Amino acid sequence: MGVFYRRVFVDDLSDLNSVVRAGAYLPVGRNTHFGLGGVYEKYLDCNEGSYHSCDDFYPEISFTVSF
Repeated sequence: MGVFYRRVFVDDLSDLNSVVRAGAYLPVGRNTHFGLGGVYEKYLDCNEGSYHSCDDFYPEISFTVSF
């Protein structure tokens, strides 16, 4: 589980702020991990009259190797 804060700068409109992320990292080997999760972004102070949507969801898959 994690949380992030993102600020998006938009020309000619108000800037957008968004939050929230969830997922898990699973050990695959000694120095490797597989990550699986989803990101749900809720844009704070979003005006639906200016944007198509004020939230977004997308899957997230990662594979990491550490030395």
